[in-house]
Amino acid sequence: MLELMLGMTLLVVGVLGYLRVAGEATTTGQMTAEHGVAMEAARQQLERLKCVPLAEVVALYDADANNDPGGAGTAPGARFQVAGLPGWRDDADGWQGTIELPLVGGALREDVVDAGLGMPRDLNLDGAIDAADHSADCRLVPVRVRVRWDGVRGGAQIELRTFLGGP
Repeated sequence: MLELMLGMTLLVVGVLGYLRVAGEATTTGQMTAEHGVAMEAARQQLERLKCVPLAEVVALYDADANNDPGGAGTAPGARFQVAGLPGWRDDADGWQGTIELPLVGGALREDVVDAGLGMPRDLNLDGAIDAADHSADCRLVPVRVRVRWDGVRGGAQIELRTFLGGP
């Protein structure tokens, strides 16, 4: 009887261990899939940004709908949705993605302090860093694309950064 109980205990411990490993593998697979979706969405946003003339980047990808080149509300804006990912837990609109530029009051400024964007930096390449709006004369624009979501293991985010350049 004792041998039978010992054998059953070992069997139960083995089955429980297997179930835990199987559950972790499923969760890890889901987490990997979420990160893949987020990374692809961020990459696509960067590719879209690269196709825009630098002088139009701010008007198209800032949060102000009133300065959109085609009329209010016609530009993509600073936020985007990512299909297949749940929204961030504290975000009311449920949109996961943001496009961040070194803006102050809607102006593209060289004197913004943001180490993640490599700022401050001379954006119009005139040899000086100032507090003027360089939306129209920039030759370099730092951009950060961030995707945040409430994933299978809680809050998660990815971030891609680059510089857009032009003549």
